[in-house]
Amino acid sequence: MRQEPTAALVLAIDQSSGMVAGGIALDRRSREVGGFLAPAFRGKGLGGELFAAIATLAHEHLGIASIRAGTESANAASVGALLAAGFSPAHGPDLHQLPDGRQVPSTWFQHNAGRAARCRPSRLL
Repeated sequence: MRQEPTAALVLAIDQSSGMVAGGIALDRRSREVGGFLAPAFRGKGLGGELFAAIATLAHEHLGIASIRAGTESANAASVGALLAAGFSPAHGPDLHQLPDGRQVPSTWFQHNAGRAARCRPSRLL
């Protein structure tokens, strides 16, 4: 039996340079998303578009009714992108530990679908 991937990834590629402008990943087990934007592409609405894209992928193709995202509370750009994508404030841990060991205050959001759908698996995946 074929095992399903544990993550889904959406990338934004700058057409003029071919460089990755940003990306967002969904951990299918925890139902949590996280992403990044290259500095040259910040402040242009791309973050909101990426969060909206991963929500659509989760709800309309992977059959996941609810996804969550956490961000550093002081990261106004990330908070704005999540809100622009239709995420709503949610409960979550007050602190998040970064890979370097620092702990930062965190704010949590979730995106819910009224009804989730699942596509037929592709042979390409």
